[in-house]
Parts: sequence; C-alpha cells; structure tokens
Amino acid sequence: MFAALTYVLGRDREQAADPKHVPMPARLPYSIEEKSDEILLYIRDRGSIGLRALFDSSRSRSEKVATLLAVLELFHKEMLGFRETESGLELTRYGE
Repeated sequence: MFAALTYVLGRDREQAADPKHVPMPARLPYSIEEKSDEILLYIRDRGSIGLRALFDSSRSRSEKVATLLAVLELFHKEMLGFRETESGLELTRYGE
C-alpha cells in the first residue's frame, strides 16, 4: 500500500533541504466531491477503472491528492470496491 501511495503522490523525490521548514499546503483546486462524481460516472459507464490508470489521468499532484481523497471517501461510504487483476487493482461499484 505504501508503494502505491508513493507512486501516486510522487514522494520519491528528495526531501526538502530544511526538514524543519514544512510549507503549509494550499487549498486543493479540485473539489473532492467533483472528483467523486467523476469516478462514479466513469465506473457507471465503463464498469471499472484501474487504480493506476485513474491516477495517471490526473494532470497535477494536487489533482492526484483530490483523487486519492475521493477514492478513500467513496470506499468509506461503501460506494466503491476493489478487485485484484493481473494488471493491478481495479475500482468497481461496491459489491461487484
């Protein structure tokens, strides 16, 4: 799970030069609710989406963060499920 999170957030870059200085995050320009709706519409129309493909479609790091939070929220609300395939994890409607 940590490897997937590292991939998603791109944290494999070097740490900041001054570890004591931690910048405050800016407000996400992407609404988690909007990302949730996008994910649910995509899955409704196509049945599933690969987790990696979902994050690869994000154009920026902040969009990846919003996507991650949306996936976690939908999973918590039991609206999304995961299934393991040969190519990795896929998101599906809950219970499928």
